[in-house]
Amino acid sequence: MVQRGLAGTQRLLRLGPNFSLDATAADRSRDLSALKEEHLRTALLRRRTTSVGDRRDDHAFATFTGFIDHAIQIALRNRRHRVLFCVLPFGEIVYVIMATSPNFHRRISDRPLYLLAAVIVPLVVLAGFARTYYLKGFFATPVLPSMIVHVHGLIMTAWVVLFIVQVTLVAKRKTKLHQRLGVFGAILAGLVFVVGILTGLYAAARAVNDPNLANLNPPPLAFLIIPLGDMVAFAILVGTALYYRKRLDIHKRLMLVAAINITVPAIARIPVGFIANGGALVFFGLADLILLGFLAFDTIRHKRVHPALLWGTVFVIVFQPLRIILAGTHAWTSFAAALVRLVQ
Repeated sequence: MVQRGLAGTQRLLRLGPNFSLDATAADRSRDLSALKEEHLRTALLRRRTTSVGDRRDDHAFATFTGFIDHAIQIALRNRRHRVLFCVLPFGEIVYVIMATSPNFHRRISDRPLYLLAAVIVPLVVLAGFARTYYLKGFFATPVLPSMIVHVHGLIMTAWVVLFIVQVTLVAKRKTKLHQRLGVFGAILAGLVFVVGILTGLYAAARAVNDPNLANLNPPPLAFLIIPLGDMVAFAILVGTALYYRKRLDIHKRLMLVAAINITVPAIARIPVGFIANGGALVFFGLADLILLGFLAFDTIRHKRVHPALLWGTVFVIVFQPLRIILAGTHAWTSFAAALVRLVQ
């Protein structure tokens, strides 16, 4: 069967410097023109598949759909020549010749990075909000000031849980379910942004109207730039990640940065003296250390800096001191006061 497939090769469809595709046996597919190099790269996820024609099991690349009418099974059959044999559902064979280095097919798994994030992010959130929210019944902490705070807590908890579920689904290669949950995730991200903005505004309004909080440092209107800025950064990162949802390497790294960015409020509430007394520079700095640690982990593992993770990290870190600088300006105070009046 393989020999017949190879003997029938007549022409190649060039997909760029890294791939060429034998298109002779795939003419029946109307979607073949949709195959692009970056899609092929991200679709070839390493896994074990069944034998293709010669009753052997090999470490192979996963079945993928969406590029041709029916699924294609791709198996690495000749590591010396780096050929990927592709069996179409109707029994014909095409193959992809890898024109890059011999080690190109040895895909480096990102699972440890994201599984680590799926552990660290909820632990940080629990450490920060255990006393005031999750385990509130065990501590003598004040009651929640309003229903919006409780709604905010529920939605943020749902986002963290969804992050864990999505990472787990990808690790188990249940990508179809991951994609279906992504629609719910986009809606939930919108709720995180809207409710997060409202929670910040209502908190500032309570502080402005309470004489006992008149001498807060920083002032409520100045501090408002911190939670609002967190939500703006979250929206930009998640929105960009959703835009690049078909570029998996970009999508997952921007979602990672967004997840770490929302740990800042939790870090600020961890009951440790130097955090409580250090102010914005300390809790921003600790979040940045986590982010830089993941950047270093990813860079060392792949032996290169991924642009999405690099620029996402730079964006988050640069946006932090920019907010601190703007917080004390008359322009921001006036703008913040106008926003707070909307909810009073």
